[in-house]
Amino acid sequence: MYRTRFPGHNFATDFTIGGRQATGIDLGVLDAAAMRARQHGYALIEGRWEELPDASYDVGYSHHCLEHLRDPIGALYQWGRIIRPGGKLFLAVPGFMQQILASHITTGWSISQLAYNCAVAGFDCRQGRFKRESGTIYAIVDRPDVMEIANTDVKGWGVALDRMPAALGIDGNGATVRPMKELNW
Repeated sequence: MYRTRFPGHNFATDFTIGGRQATGIDLGVLDAAAMRARQHGYALIEGRWEELPDASYDVGYSHHCLEHLRDPIGALYQWGRIIRPGGKLFLAVPGFMQQILASHITTGWSISQLAYNCAVAGFDCRQGRFKRESGTIYAIVDRPDVMEIANTDVKGWGVALDRMPAALGIDGNGATVRPMKELNW
């Protein structure tokens, strides 16, 4: 599973090294993009994540996509649903910034905020790896056997908290002890 609209680099080709199969998923496939995909040895399909079968991919990768979505937790859940149990999701999102950018729904992320969103969506982030570098937050999180969105009310907070890395220092009130540049990286 691969989803991005990052011009200038074709990340899907990186996943075809060694004869691996890669599939690009986009909401609106252009003929030129489909032709480029075939030339580089991967499939590009048009569709929505909700239409894809459960546990059909080993790895998910999203590069600067999450900040454009109105429902990032819903998208994370759908990505987790189509990744097989034991698989991994690799994410890259912009770090928090003061300005609002066109087409960005959020103004960026912190490590703790990205870990929290992944945990609420159902990912196991206890051993997750997170890094902030050059204005981008990178994450690698585990897809557990069962994907379940945590309720974010007071009762559901414990479920998400149990999925979070202990090193973040989040207590029962949700405050992080310190900003981080990396975690488990």
